[in-house]
Amino acid sequence: DGWENVWLGTSIESHKFLHRAATLANVPAKTRFISAEPLLGEIELKRLGAELDSFHWCIIGGESGNDTGNYRYRECRQEWIEKILDDLRDTNIAVFVKQTGTYLAKQMGLKDRHGGDIEEWPEHLCIREFPNQKILQFSTVDG
Repeated sequence: DGWENVWLGTSIESHKFLHRAATLANVPAKTRFISAEPLLGEIELKRLGAELDSFHWCIIGGESGNDTGNYRYRECRQEWIEKILDDLRDTNIAVFVKQTGTYLAKQMGLKDRHGGDIEEWPEHLCIREFPNQKILQFSTVDG
């Protein structure tokens, strides 16, 4: 059944690597998570079928980096993030949108060059939940 203090996760950058989640779904663990970062392509999590139900958390983020030099960023599209959010909407999986990444930050004209300031994002992307605490949701809306 796994240990309470051990969380197992896998990085899935695009649909090409979805097989990693399918493998992890069969490993005994109390808490499993998907790290969709750096998000470099569309991911259709619904294709996991019933195996998706074995996950507790999904972290989403675009890649940060520079325009030149060794640490260049790669593209992350807003619709890729939205697709994951749609796929997880009616599940018990907590979602944590970590950052938009440099590409989207530039596209959206954000001040934070890595797109990590949640106050600058469109409201529907302002989600920072934790496993077993899915009620935690942050929004830029007052109230």
